Amino acid sequence: MLAAGGNRTPPGAAPWNHLAAGDMSYLLEMGSVPDDTIGLGPGGYRVQPFLATGHGTTQGGVALNVNQQLGQRSPVGFFGRLGIGGPVAASVGGASAQVATGVVLQRPLHVAHLLAEAATDFLGAGFVWSEPAAERRPAASFDEYGVELVYSLQITPTTFLKPDLQVVWNPANNRHVGESVVVQLPLVAVW
Repeated sequence: MLAAGGNRTPPGAAPWNHLAAGDMSYLLEMGSVPDDTIGLGPGGYRVQPFLATGHGTTQGGVALNVNQQLGQRSPVGFFGRLGIGGPVAASVGGASAQVATGVVLQRPLHVAHLLAEAATDFLGAGFVWSEPAAERRPAASFDEYGVELVYSLQITPTTFLKPDLQVVWNPANNRHVGESVVVQLPLVAVW
């Protein structure tokens, strides 16, 4: 997959009205989704090299993404993300380096024999560390850390409830807050 987009599009504005060669990002994504990885079951692996141009200067970076079930019949999965980029790319994306990891438990109520119909539910927990771009750091040496806990509860074949709790320490986009707590309760319908 190859993608390109403008870096300075104001919120709510049409992206095609704000395209400029001096402020663009380009992303190439290559991946593999094997049915079985060394006996662990299905997984997904992606490499995403990118270029970001800000104010006429271009720099690159790379992101790696891994999703892996931890056993042929295991309800437990692992995910990991890593991304790095130069200072120009960091000013566009917000971070010069970021690492995220976590675990997912598929069908937790089904596995616990509490609700047999809950075969598509999942419980996830994750951790993220970011080195914010220099102009977004809350202090000269503070990095951003966060944890997230999410549950997805299938209500109907096309509707699910997804409560989510996030705690972020040293949020990069708010220098006046030591920690932020975000609670969400989205109801999602697909058709």
